Amino acid sequence: MNVHQYITIGIAIILLGVLLFGFDKKPKNQLLIEKSRAENFENTSIDLLMSEALDGLEPSIRLFFEKKIQLLSERDTSDVEGLIDLSGEWYRVKKYALAGYYAEKVAEIQADEESWSIAGTTYAQGIRNALSEKERTFCANRAIKALQMAISLNPDNLDHRVNLGICYADFPPENNPMQGIQILLKLNEENPTHIPTLMALGRLAIQTGQWDRAIERLEKVVQLMPENDQVYCLLVQAYQGSGETNRIANVLSKCNN
Repeated sequence: MNVHQYITIGIAIILLGVLLFGFDKKPKNQLLIEKSRAENFENTSIDLLMSEALDGLEPSIRLFFEKKIQLLSERDTSDVEGLIDLSGEWYRVKKYALAGYYAEKVAEIQADEESWSIAGTTYAQGIRNALSEKERTFCANRAIKALQMAISLNPDNLDHRVNLGICYADFPPENNPMQGIQILLKLNEENPTHIPTLMALGRLAIQTGQWDRAIERLEKVVQLMPENDQVYCLLVQAYQGSGETNRIANVLSKCNN
C-alpha cells in the first residue's frame, strides 16, 4: 500500500469509531421518552403509593395500618386471610389502589376466577376515584390485567367482560379510545338481555349526554328486572337530561327506596 491508501484507511477507521462510540444511536427524542417512562414507572411504584396513602391518614388511623402491615410482613407471605383483611381495610378508607394491590396478592395465591375479578373491580374503583394521574394509570393497568385473567379462567362469564369494557371506557387507550364502548356494544349485540351490559351502556350514555339511548337501554332493564332499584335512579338522571321531567315522578319513588 502507498501512503495515500494508509491515510484513507485511517480516516475510515476514525469515522467508524465516531459513529459507533461517539454518538448514541438512538434519537434524542426517543431517549427523552424512555427516560420519562422509566421515571413514571418509578413514580407509580406501590411503595410510593403506600407512602402517600399513609401520609394522608390521621395519626391514629395511620398507626392502625402500619401495625397491620407490619404484622402481615411477619407472617407467611401466603396468609390469605391477612391479605383479604388488609385489602378490606384499605377499601374502607377509599384507598382503592392499595385495596386492589392486596386483593391482587390474594388472586396470585388463589389463582381463581373470583379472586381475579375482585382484584380487577377493586382497582377499577381506583380509576374513578384516584387523586392523581399516576395513581389512575396504576389502577387502570392492573385492573385490566386482573380482569383479563378472570376472563381467561372463565370466558363464559359475561360480567368480567362488562367490567373490562367499563375499565377501557374509564381509561381509554390512546391508540383505540373507543375500545371500551366497542366491547360493550358487541356484548349487547350478542346478549341483548344481559342486564349488566345494558346498565353499563345506560350509564355511559348518560355521561355522554345521549339521553335517548340511555332511556332506551334503562327502560329495557326495567322490563327485564323491575326490582332493580339502581335502574330507576339512573332513569331519573336520563329523564332530567332529556327534558322529560313529567316522567320523573313515575320512577323517583322507586329510586328512593
